Amino acid sequence: MAVRHGVSRIAPKPYVLIREALAGQSRAAVTKITLSTRENLALVRAQGDILTLQTMCGRTSSVPPRASPHRAR
Repeated sequence: MAVRHGVSRIAPKPYVLIREALAGQSRAAVTKITLSTRENLALVRAQGDILTLQTMCGRTSSVPPRASPHRAR
């Protein structure tokens, strides 16, 4: 990565920023993902140099997209 005057000329990829933010605070993020046609809750964690995604199981973690109360309109 080329650096001039302490500022990178190439922006880091978004997943790198997320990984560094999570790792720096020793936290995880809960998010919604869509697999096939169903929305699922998932946990995103930084482990070393990678991000891991773990889907959550349970009746409330898999909701049809139209029935989701938090869906943007």
